[in-house]
Amino acid sequence: MICPHCGSNVNDSSKFCIHCGNQILGVAPVQNAQPLNNNASGYNPYAYSDSRNQNPQPYAQAGTAYNNPVNPQPYAQANQSYGNPYNAQPYAAPMQNTEMPKNVKDYANRFADKRVRSEITASSIILYVCAGITLIMNLIQLAGGGNMLGFLDVLMLAGLGVWLQLTYSKIPAIIALVYGILNIILIIVITNSVGGWLPLIAGIFATIYTIKVDKEYKNYIAGQSFNNFNNFNNYNNYNNMM
Repeated sequence: MICPHCGSNVNDSSKFCIHCGNQILGVAPVQNAQPLNNNASGYNPYAYSDSRNQNPQPYAQAGTAYNNPVNPQPYAQANQSYGNPYNAQPYAAPMQNTEMPKNVKDYANRFADKRVRSEITASSIILYVCAGITLIMNLIQLAGGGNMLGFLDVLMLAGLGVWLQLTYSKIPAIIALVYGILNIILIIVITNSVGGWLPLIAGIFATIYTIKVDKEYKNYIAGQSFNNFNNFNNYNNYNNMM
């Protein structure tokens, strides 16, 4: 039997043409139909038929769209995104982190917990208060014939407060802690009573939170450096495969 659509030879019992895929059962045979000439001009043995419009279509070539009823997409070219629902993008070069914190204070202002900043600021304020109290006491003693050595304590307490507030460094915090301990010991020896707790309290809290923020800052820098190293390695490996 001859297919009435493409003229190919098919079995008499076939319901569909094995060449063009069209239904032939119940279709009147073509009169004087000739077998398909494989050498005829324009013949494509790899043609397929769209079952909806019965129009044979050639296979899509590389870089052209598929003839499909859903979402025809062309072949993705090198260094281009693939046509997929996830909008895949080619691997991009890692960006340099231009906003790395410059120091501990910068890190604390941008990333540290608010309580950390509050405790360090409060410790600085306590040191300022201690410096003010010490200044008043030394002025009173100076008026009664005292000496100027007490003003060294004022300068030290005020300087530690400014240093701590401006840098969030653990160095002034530790110095304030040591000063507070020595100050209490000196008061006990001189007056046989315990006093001068404020510098010690400021030193304790300042030391705890400056060490905490310093550790977080170092871990952050180390983590960023490690991530940048891996990103550049992955980018170089990707370029080597292309």
